[in-house]
Amino acid sequence: MPDRVIPEPGRLGAISDVDTMARHIIDVRQSGSHRETGIRVRQPVVDNFPGTGLSSICSIRSVSAETFRSWLMKFNLDVFAVYPKRELMIRVLMKTTALFIAGLLAATSANAQIGGDWFPDEFLPSGIFTIDAERDETYIDLGATVIHRPAYLGSSKQDTNLFPFVNAEYRGRWFLNPYQGVGFNPINNKNLRISTGIGFVSGRKAEDTPFNDEVFDLDPGAGLIINGRYIFKYGAVELTVSESLTGDVEGLQLSGRLATLIPVSKQLRIVPAVSVSWQGTDRRNSIYGINAEQSAVSRTGIVSYDSDFTNVGVALEAYWSNEDRSWHILGLVQHRELVGDIRGSILTPEDSGLLAVVGFARRY
Repeated sequence: MPDRVIPEPGRLGAISDVDTMARHIIDVRQSGSHRETGIRVRQPVVDNFPGTGLSSICSIRSVSAETFRSWLMKFNLDVFAVYPKRELMIRVLMKTTALFIAGLLAATSANAQIGGDWFPDEFLPSGIFTIDAERDETYIDLGATVIHRPAYLGSSKQDTNLFPFVNAEYRGRWFLNPYQGVGFNPINNKNLRISTGIGFVSGRKAEDTPFNDEVFDLDPGAGLIINGRYIFKYGAVELTVSESLTGDVEGLQLSGRLATLIPVSKQLRIVPAVSVSWQGTDRRNSIYGINAEQSAVSRTGIVSYDSDFTNVGVALEAYWSNEDRSWHILGLVQHRELVGDIRGSILTPEDSGLLAVVGFARRY
């Protein structure tokens, strides 16, 4: 299909297909001292990030933070006016957040090239976006963890692995850790933290399913993660929204967690928690569904699921640190139960799974 050029970013309501819309290529062209910004909409032949707007990252040259933020606001307003379905709205928001990260990195890169600060303070307004003094920390924790868990929730196979552990933060804004991925905190104060980043999405080996055939392999990939945590008097509530960007596991997942803190001593803390997970149609069918190719091998017929809650869990976490907080030991035991129509399905011979983690780290 021929290219259509839309010179005004706010006029996205005319696009009829949200997946085509999410694959916009942001073409920023320099012409002397004049900067043009256009959006070309085209049917992609090859997309390294299927179902997402991240194919556009490769085409971003440089754009001011203010221009990109203004464009993003118009983009969201137009999309939500045309696509009112709740799940689709969440997915579009996730995709535009990916573009936001791309624009932030592009603006930061351009700013660094002209000798400015690496992250301009004026990018985010003051007030709620200001990092509290007690959260304004810079550190890196290095260590190792041993993790025992089901190959995937519902599998009868168990995995035990030793992994390096890295948990780093810069000025309370930028982070790298196993929970949030790599990204930044737009908001990080005493009670509220909002983060957005890119994290790891686990795959699956065919040998871990009841059918040891390569058509049941799921390649791991990367996903966009938006996490929010609010601390109140008696505990903390946390919500994580993730959207797969690469790999064979597709779709949207929402996870909620409610935890409280038992301060046994200044050095030892115990954290009981409960959790719940909801998955969109694509995510559930990627992991637990059986498509036509898999059906031909398993001779079970095609199996598909609608979006729904997937599992609930209870956990007990323990954290110990020495007096100067230079050494840390962590432990976690979590039990999760499958719920709904995937419980007892053909790819879930087990209805539950146990996760156990033990690790240590040295803070620098």
